[in-house]
Amino acid sequence: HFDGLKQVRGRGLMIGIELCADGTEVWKELIRRGFICNLSHGVTLRLLPPLTVEKSDLEAFLATLEDILQGR
Repeated sequence: HFDGLKQVRGRGLMIGIELCADGTEVWKELIRRGFICNLSHGVTLRLLPPLTVEKSDLEAFLATLEDILQGR
């Protein structure tokens, strides 16, 4: 559980991570750190990884997101 997350939803690998506040800075920092994602409605990070995504890539994304949210 990360502080700052309101809801995580999705189907399969289509994932939406809704933040409690404006996500523009979180999104920009994810892009800066090399993660490709979209920001929808200013608060939802939209992830559409390929079906061949490696578990290590998912773990790296989660660790980076946690680091960014804890630094807010």
